[in-house]
Amino acid sequence: MGVLTITIVLVAVVLLLAGIFVGRRFVYRAGKPTQSPQRHGNIRPRPAPARASQPGSAPVPVKAQVVEIRTTIESLDVRLINCFGGNRGAMDRTMELYRRKFPHLTEIESREKILYDLERGK
Repeated sequence: MGVLTITIVLVAVVLLLAGIFVGRRFVYRAGKPTQSPQRHGNIRPRPAPARASQPGSAPVPVKAQVVEIRTTIESLDVRLINCFGGNRGAMDRTMELYRRKFPHLTEIESREKILYDLERGK
């Protein structure tokens, strides 16, 4: 009877330690912040508009804003093509996937998200 009691006590201790280990792991994961770029700041912060309208200054013409947006998109496209090893088709398919998956993002935001996800390895 002594061996059976010792075996039961050892099994109970092992199960208790395993429960504590698993419980702490879940608590650690629950307390861990999400992997969003807003919280971690892994994405470079968005620069302030180059021509921010200040009180008393003239507003920026729409044509200049369009040119600035187009330039930003083209520079992000160049970086994306480099990430895809020059494969434009793969980049276009990924862009289409992200457009369907995240319809609320703008063109610039979706390209930045793709770059962020590629850097993270997703």
